[in-house]
Amino acid sequence: MRIGIAFIVVMGLAACGAARPLVRDASSREITAPSEGRARVVLAMPGAYRDVISVVDERGQYVGQLAQRTFTTLEVEPGTRRFYALVGASAYVVGGTVEAGRTYWVLAETAGFGRPLRWVAWAPTCAEDPTARLAAVRAVEPDPSADRTALDRALGNVPQRILEADRELETMPEAQRTERVLQPACVPGAETTTPSTAEPNPPQ
Repeated sequence: MRIGIAFIVVMGLAACGAARPLVRDASSREITAPSEGRARVVLAMPGAYRDVISVVDERGQYVGQLAQRTFTTLEVEPGTRRFYALVGASAYVVGGTVEAGRTYWVLAETAGFGRPLRWVAWAPTCAEDPTARLAAVRAVEPDPSADRTALDRALGNVPQRILEADRELETMPEAQRTERVLQPACVPGAETTTPSTAEPNPPQ
């Protein structure tokens, strides 16, 4: 019996180790306005989730990871951008045209333990404080000392996974496609243009 219990404990620790996110605590929790000529993107997983999400952009470049109750931010060049969540054998995409000086949010959500992941855009209104959703959420950033082999294993065949996510998006109902279009958080006095629902798709 003791041998059996010890085996279960060892296997459990190994599983936890395999799922360890390759991130570290960020130097600041503050979500600042983007630098001049740039846009800011906030990637967040406010709730509980069993797996670690690896995120790449439309070029297949790794931008970070999210575990449960974590968020990370990045600055990007304006233009058509896409962000892919890679988790297990699945891949999801959110995208659109981002404008300099604006902030965009992408949320990883689930309806409960064991339920599928939802990788969706969120545009906070001027009546909302978006940081309130991050009250109990840890700010993280990529760990430069992380094991590259472990990261490559988590990412898998990135071009193929991007292609699969784009194809799945094309088959979604319009309402679901709309949820995956980046729109800027409200800034009092700033005009917001609603982008086309087709923008997450890659250029032909």
